[in-house]
Amino acid sequence: MDSQAKYGCLARGDGAVYLRMPTGVGYQEKIWDHAPGSLIVEEAGGIVTDSRDKSLDFGLGRTLGENYGVIAAGKGAHERVLVAVQSVL
Repeated sequence: MDSQAKYGCLARGDGAVYLRMPTGVGYQEKIWDHAPGSLIVEEAGGIVTDSRDKSLDFGLGRTLGENYGVIAAGKGAHERVLVAVQSVL
């Protein structure tokens, strides 16, 4: 499923969490895979941050190079997912 479809499902309540974490050296998430979807989730009342609880920075070029992963979830779940991810990291 495309990233935008995943964000759409999350925004309409068909999922609880969309999680993307780096899996290897060298790859960085592209802004076009996350900018539209993150806006949709936030407008639906959700929260989208990286694993350090920083807002995604779409103003630095083609990648999310200053961010580390993506955590998108509803307000009720985001903090719990963030804590779980940070405890693993």
